[in-house]
Amino acid sequence: TDQMLDTPTLNYSVLNPLSNGTGAVPSDGNLKFATTAGAVGTMVSTIPMTSGKYYCEVTVTTGSANSAVGIRSVTQASVIGNTLGGQTLDYAYRGNGQKFNSNTKAAYGSAYTTSAVVGIALDLDGGTIKFLNDNSDQGTAYSGISGTFVFAVGDDNAASAFAGTFNFGQSAFTYTPPTGFLALNTA
Repeated sequence: TDQMLDTPTLNYSVLNPLSNGTGAVPSDGNLKFATTAGAVGTMVSTIPMTSGKYYCEVTVTTGSANSAVGIRSVTQASVIGNTLGGQTLDYAYRGNGQKFNSNTKAAYGSAYTTSAVVGIALDLDGGTIKFLNDNSDQGTAYSGISGTFVFAVGDDNAASAFAGTFNFGQSAFTYTPPTGFLALNTA
């Protein structure tokens, strides 16, 4: 059973294969990703967010300390050769538990690995982003966020691998989103 809620008038976000520095083409309706050896880069989603509260989940198939999920500014979305967190307007949560922004890594939460479900809760009205590791709230990672962003995934080590599946709401979330946070779709 792989039924999605998308309709011709209600489209959910997917990963953008045209803005992809991970070395591998996304699959399964552009929801599955996998980095390849030698690739150090980022892939972003298709629907930009300027205001509101949005939630998505990443189910990790293969993870490492160098894995990263988060958001990237649309002004930097074409910079696919840089890892997620390496840009000024990147906000990421790494597999080793660190947060990563403007090429600066800092202690943040618990590490995530294979089989983890990482939730990303972006509040553009309040200017914050937080991450959840298997439904365990890691707390606010960054505040003062403003602009237009897309969800993103990256890997910052050519020797490591990161693979998984995004869920922007086109199927049931594994965990209940935080109160007031919505799936990312055209509605």
